[in-house]
Amino acid sequence: MIWILIVAALVSGLLLDEWIDAGVILAIVVLNSVLGFVQESRAETALARLKEMSAPEAVVVRDGGERRVPHRRGGPGDILVLEAGDRVAADARLMSAVRLEAEESLSPGSRSVAKQVAPCGRGCVAG
Repeated sequence: MIWILIVAALVSGLLLDEWIDAGVILAIVVLNSVLGFVQESRAETALARLKEMSAPEAVVVRDGGERRVPHRRGGPGDILVLEAGDRVAADARLMSAVRLEAEESLSPGSRSVAKQVAPCGRGCVAG
């Protein structure tokens, strides 16, 4: 559409000698380009903020206090503090739990699996 408007501006100005019409058409093209750029920039900023807000986080105990960190920043030896509805993006060993169930399937509506606190077995690395 922009290319058609540019050609129309050239035809109006060069062939028909209608410079005012050509100027108006080019002004519309420039205004359309600027508005499109601004709108796309705002959309990218909003998308980045939404991604930041929806990034999974975990509450971990480090240096004697609880801290909220992105899941990908968790590591071996971190103690996770979980509450109802929390998502865990890693394997973990339970230290204590009360009626803990986990949905291990990727498909929604799957059955939850009960989890138990068990001693660390053979080949298990104690954190």
